[in-house]
Amino acid sequence: MLKLLFFFLITLLLSPNAYACTVCFGNPDSPLSKGLVMGVYTLIAIVGSVLLAIAYFIFHLWKKGKLINE
Repeated sequence: MLKLLFFFLITLLLSPNAYACTVCFGNPDSPLSKGLVMGVYTLIAIVGSVLLAIAYFIFHLWKKGKLINE
């Protein structure tokens, strides 16, 4: 485990690609950061729509169960 931690630490310190990109450490108006923000919004919309569909299905089952019990 210690060897693995040491390997990742050395890789992180010596790799020039591991430094922050323009999204994390640079121009917030760059096309890369705008694309990242739109990607996050898209993922939030997809997850939200799936959760709403599940909630609607549960409500639908509850309503049908209530009608059957009457």
